[in-house]
Amino acid sequence: MDLGLKGKAAVVVGADKPGGVARAIAEALAAEGVHIAVCGGDAAGLEETAAVLKGYAVEAYAIPGDISDAEEAEAMIDRAARLGGIDLLVYAPEGEWGGGPIAEYDPDDWQITLEFHLVGAFLATRYALPHLVNSGAGSIVNIASMAATRSCPAHSAYAAAMAGIAQFTRDTAAEYGPQGVRANCILAGDIRTDRFEAECRTLSALLGMSAEEVARMTADAAPLKRLGERDDIAALAVFLCSTPAAFLTGLSIPAAGGKDVLFQAR
Repeated sequence: MDLGLKGKAAVVVGADKPGGVARAIAEALAAEGVHIAVCGGDAAGLEETAAVLKGYAVEAYAIPGDISDAEEAEAMIDRAARLGGIDLLVYAPEGEWGGGPIAEYDPDDWQITLEFHLVGAFLATRYALPHLVNSGAGSIVNIASMAATRSCPAHSAYAAAMAGIAQFTRDTAAEYGPQGVRANCILAGDIRTDRFEAECRTLSALLGMSAEEVARMTADAAPLKRLGERDDIAALAVFLCSTPAAFLTGLSIPAAGGKDVLFQAR
């Protein structure tokens, strides 16, 4: 199937982590012939990603900066646009600051988490929109989490940010659909990333079991009885960017191995 992506230009935010979802999405897009500007806070990580992407015979650029800062976000997006326009925007940074019960959550950590995720999503979209409109068929894919749909004790800031991204995606789709821009959100479940593996190691000490046992227990909680892989999210993101998905917009799609269909007592 021709996905209609060859020769398009994408900005992928968050691809500075080799073991993250954004890196997998960037590679999957590059494999379809998409030229990519990768953005994020780790300059060395971005350069490594760009070098890998060039192996797919596409143009790839590393543009470091803080996406949650308005001036830096505008400069990054403008630089990416000058390199070849923007047809696609993928927002998929990973990170969380602090945690704990709401009454004990450090206010600064709570705000930083929201700024990194939710404010960053707004700024990336805000400055990319003129270029996406100009492309004639722009597409935005925001990567959020199943935390957007359920309570997450000790992780209220992250959950609030994920829910905010899902709603912001719907608003973007409604406002800019008439100008040819689509916006969709993927609600990722338990995905085998470097961050997930670090969480398993932390939980292993608390639960008195190995990190592998924690991962297996997590996988068994899903109807498909497995963890998600980064490529599972990447394949869905590529499809949402593609021509066959041209009539899809405003969606928040769970990619959680079926966990979204289970009854939640809380």
